[in-house]
Amino acid sequence: MESTPLLGNNDKEEKSKLGNLLKANLVFLAFHLAINVRNPLLTQYLYKRYYDEEFDNSTGSTNTPNQTSKCYVNESDPGYMLQERVQEKTSDIQTLITVIGSSGALVSCMFLGAYSDFLGRRFLFIVPLVGLVLKFWLFSGVIYWNLDLSYMYIGEVFEGISGGYNGVILASYAYTADNTPPKNSRTVGIALIDFTTYLATAASQVITGYFIKDLVVLPNGIAAPLLPALRAVMSRMAPPEMQGSLFAGIGLVNIISSGTGVTVFNEMYNATVKMLRGFVFFVCAGCQLLAGVIIVVFLYTSRSVPDKDSSAVVINDSNWKPDPIVTKDKSITDTTM
Repeated sequence: MESTPLLGNNDKEEKSKLGNLLKANLVFLAFHLAINVRNPLLTQYLYKRYYDEEFDNSTGSTNTPNQTSKCYVNESDPGYMLQERVQEKTSDIQTLITVIGSSGALVSCMFLGAYSDFLGRRFLFIVPLVGLVLKFWLFSGVIYWNLDLSYMYIGEVFEGISGGYNGVILASYAYTADNTPPKNSRTVGIALIDFTTYLATAASQVITGYFIKDLVVLPNGIAAPLLPALRAVMSRMAPPEMQGSLFAGIGLVNIISSGTGVTVFNEMYNATVKMLRGFVFFVCAGCQLLAGVIIVVFLYTSRSVPDKDSSAVVINDSNWKPDPIVTKDKSITDTTM
């Protein structure tokens, strides 16, 4: 008979897991608030820098705040053409920034996710956050001292080689998988991470409104609510020692798709902004709809695949005895020959 219970103190274990999930979500909330406030501010700052450069060069004078916020709608107006050039330049530099950051993250996230299965999740949180802090410091310096925009590329390199945004997301999902059983609780835990993301996005728009005006907010997308279930299903299919590698693979796909998407949609915007305003957003919505259909099909087909339960079953039966071991007796063998 077993002298100690197999399951141990389940209540204490569950409480510690809930505490870990709460701490992870608080860190994730603060992280997303910072990211979502910074991104629209960067877009507006880049637009204003190029706007001031183009209009100052064309008029030879400094613009007033009212002139800076003016929107030209008459296509024959010289200001309209300058405005279109400003939008194209802003789109181009954002594309380049995305490519630089994504290129480094492709390599770093692959190694960070795999090695975190052995080095621990704390390592996976710290390294990307350090890279993001360095990037934000450079961004603040460019704004404060009105430095050349090329210095922002250095910050993107720091974020890329450290994992940055995608590294923190990878750490959050892997840490959640470590602290939840592979059944329904894991789905809820991953859904909480995504809910924290959307909550931070909504809150950050309110905060950002105090810094800039007329901020256009796009919806999160049609496929977004289905992503927690998709990640949970994939996590249940992987063994515990491969959770970091699994989410590293998901992170790589996310980096490739987001980097490619930003580049393609920015170029599409530049090509259609003068002829079909808003066309790029309809294409984006169509891609989200297609992604939603694919995810639904995957979730439906994955229900027919049984979960692999890696838990061991111990049978304690005092009456059970092993079968006798039959050995080959050399004397008997010699007699029968």
